[in-house]
Amino acid sequence: MIGTIALITLVALILLVKEWPIKKVFEGYNYVEKSNLLSPPELIFFNILRKAVRDNETVFAKVRQADILEVKGEKRGTNFWKAFNKISQKHVDFVICDNKTSKPLIVIELNDKSHLRQDRIIRDTELRDALKKTSIRLVEIPVSSSFTVENIQKSIYENAAGCDDLKQNPAVQKENRSIPASQPYPQQSVDK
Repeated sequence: MIGTIALITLVALILLVKEWPIKKVFEGYNYVEKSNLLSPPELIFFNILRKAVRDNETVFAKVRQADILEVKGEKRGTNFWKAFNKISQKHVDFVICDNKTSKPLIVIELNDKSHLRQDRIIRDTELRDALKKTSIRLVEIPVSSSFTVENIQKSIYENAAGCDDLKQNPAVQKENRSIPASQPYPQQSVDK
């Protein structure tokens, strides 16, 4: 008897909720599609990077930091939200992941002149500090007009020690922030 009453009540609630007008959450806002996800230099780099990674790896672009890092320890308390908010609204340029597990292996930041701004220097330092505590390597590559599969492979696989230096030594990072005297949006073929 109680089960029948509960079932009738549930059905009545479902029918009532179906009749409520759906609040239009996005009413009053106008959205249009962006013309591209990646900037021209990022797109050039991405297309070459996809050819440079190993067969057992996949490249993802514009990945939210909170999708590759999680807050250790306290869940849902004040400290959790403070730490989570540091990473929830920021993304990294590219992430190389293992094909079988999707485990993030390498984060790649493509550094253009915007990385010389004070806010970006702070953001880059925070990212380095966060990744230093993980097994994920950080590779920071200056924008260039001469990306090749070979020089990208060298940067991400052969210069691993240099990457660790970048994460731990801001002086080395500052040296490597120099932007090549190339065009800001290189016009190059990605078939190299």
